[in-house]
Amino acid sequence: MPEPPPVNGEPTQAKKPNVTKPRRTRGSGSLYRQQHSANWWCQYYVPGNPKPRKESTGTADYNEAESILQQKLAEVRTKGEPAPAKLTVKELVEAKLKFDQVNGLKDTKSPEGRWRLHLAPVFANVKVRNLSPDMLERYAFKRREEGAEPASVNRELALLRNALRRAKKKGTISDVVSFPILKEDNVRKGFLEDHQYSQLAEATAKQGLWLRTAFEIADSFGWRKGEIFTLKVRQFEPRNDALRLFDSKNLDGRLAFVTKRLKELLQQCCARKGPDDFILTREGKPIVDFRRAWHEACQEAKVGDLYFHDLRRTAVRNMRRLGIPESVAMKVSGHRTSSTFRRYEIVDESDLQAVTKKLDAKAKKMERDKKKENTTTIQRKPQTTIHGTMQLKERHL
Repeated sequence: MPEPPPVNGEPTQAKKPNVTKPRRTRGSGSLYRQQHSANWWCQYYVPGNPKPRKESTGTADYNEAESILQQKLAEVRTKGEPAPAKLTVKELVEAKLKFDQVNGLKDTKSPEGRWRLHLAPVFANVKVRNLSPDMLERYAFKRREEGAEPASVNRELALLRNALRRAKKKGTISDVVSFPILKEDNVRKGFLEDHQYSQLAEATAKQGLWLRTAFEIADSFGWRKGEIFTLKVRQFEPRNDALRLFDSKNLDGRLAFVTKRLKELLQQCCARKGPDDFILTREGKPIVDFRRAWHEACQEAKVGDLYFHDLRRTAVRNMRRLGIPESVAMKVSGHRTSSTFRRYEIVDESDLQAVTKKLDAKAKKMERDKKKENTTTIQRKPQTTIHGTMQLKERHL
């Protein structure tokens, strides 16, 4: 196309073609560039907010920016609010751990270890908005391949889930991704039988007065080891034969009246100690780890692979056999819900054999009653016959 002739000696510029850009549909947002920024910026509306939300997509590629914008719009449609673009999983988990520590949670070391050793290497730098169920499932499968038990994997994922739920409650995020839950099959069924009690009592006494007393408390009341080994002298009241638990896993106090045998053991443990001293000590020091001593005592008593926590189950079963009401037994053992209490109330073989014995006794009693009834009938029948015959003869005469 020839250039237009000059006007007044100056060249005339060619007119730019009039190109009309297609308008975006309503609610589809928009992309634009800001001054001194190489990246595309997106603009969209959030329900309930009359002002548009503007933020950088973090990319100079238009197609990638468009994909990010569509992802944000999808989050707005499904969740009502997109997750902050720069918010990472690490920030939420660390906030949760700090909150638990400030809130006085008893066990903070275990969650911190799960995060530091297993979760952080995988999820620390992951954006919350990019966290997906597939990513969590891959983590669970990887941990299982490494040899982790399903219960361990579930506890690790529970820490992550609780951190996200806390953030949702605060309004930091709008939704929590779905978490996988692995099936656990780690229910213990160990018991201490009555005939094994004396053997294990002697074996624990050889390990020390502290283990003998701890064994007696656990077998009598079903208290947890963390509750037993943190008892202090002021919690034992010998005048009232009472042992008080001011704090527990459920944050509930407890009161138990001790037997004569346990009272003697506690008095020996508390001798020459102050009110704030621990009742159970080894060489004057609090008990931290007693697994080796407990294992050696179980081996000497020949009770098999018995865990200290199995005594809690044993105590629940013994209270049930003694006819103690469930509500009272729960007060003693510290179970808050009936469902948890019944989970510990596992029936063993001796209970099933007792059912059979009772059924046999009932069947024998029914046979005896039937024989007795038949004998009585036979004895009465001739008398009735003779008497009836005599009456007939008299009438005939």
